[in-house]
Amino acid sequence: MKRFAACLLSMLALTATAADLQLLTDNHPPLHFMQGNQLAGFGVDVVQALATRTGDRIHLQQVPLLRALRMASDTPDTGVFTVLRTDERDDRYQWVGPLIEVETALYARDNLQPPVHSLREADHLGRITVPRKWLVYSYLHGQDLNNLYGVETPEQMMRLFSLGRTDFVVSDT
Repeated sequence: MKRFAACLLSMLALTATAADLQLLTDNHPPLHFMQGNQLAGFGVDVVQALATRTGDRIHLQQVPLLRALRMASDTPDTGVFTVLRTDERDDRYQWVGPLIEVETALYARDNLQPPVHSLREADHLGRITVPRKWLVYSYLHGQDLNNLYGVETPEQMMRLFSLGRTDFVVSDT
C-alpha cells in the first residue's frame, strides 16, 4: 500500500483486502485526544468504524504532527488522520475526507478591543499570540505582522490571554 497522510485516515475504504495499518494522529480535542491510555474523540470513532467496516486491523498512536507526517512518508502502511488540508500539502498526500471543515479566526476580549476587520488592524491594536507549530503561525509570519508572538503550546497561548498579556489569540472555529 502506498505511504501517505490523510485528512481523515488512510486508504481504509479503498483497500481491496484487509490490511494491518498504523494510523497516527496528534492531540486535537475533540477530534482526537488521550483519555487515560486510550485515544478517544470524534475522529478516532470515525477511523475505528471504517476499519471495522473494511476489516482492516488498525494500530492507533498519538505523536506530534510533524513526526506523524514524517513517519507516514517513510513507513509503509502508515497514515495520519485529521490533518489540516492546505494548498502546500495538497499534492504531497492522498486525501480521504473531509471529516470536518474549519475556519481559523482571531479572538479578542470583547471589552478590550474595538471590532477588527483585518489582520493589519489587529497588528496595529496589539499582540497576536499563536503556537509556532501551528500552520496559521507560518501564514501570519508571512504577512509581515509586527506584533506576532509565537509560543510553544495552545495552553501557553490561552494562559497569556487569560492573564491579559496578549491582545489576540488564534483558534479554529
